[in-house]
Amino acid sequence: MLIGTISASIGIVVATITGAKPDDVTALKTSLEKKEHHIELLVSAKDQLEQMVINLQKQMLDNQDAVMDKIILKAAMDFDDKNNPPKCECGEKDKNECEC
Repeated sequence: MLIGTISASIGIVVATITGAKPDDVTALKTSLEKKEHHIELLVSAKDQLEQMVINLQKQMLDNQDAVMDKIILKAAMDFDDKNNPPKCECGEKDKNECEC
């Protein structure tokens, strides 16, 4: 019984000297676990946002390519219309002067 009392009092003496209470340690552990969980959630959200940015950049590049293709096609069609105007079905060279 004396040994049990001494061993129990040693823990209290150490806690008193260090200023740590068992309840404080438990509360700090709980707080640390909550913060670690919060960090995991933030990292996960960051990863999702990074993936969204990557996907958006890919879409922008695809759209830019499509727009450039349309611009080049329009310029080629305008060039062809200017240098080789469309002919009428009746054979008239200028479609505006045609009577059909």
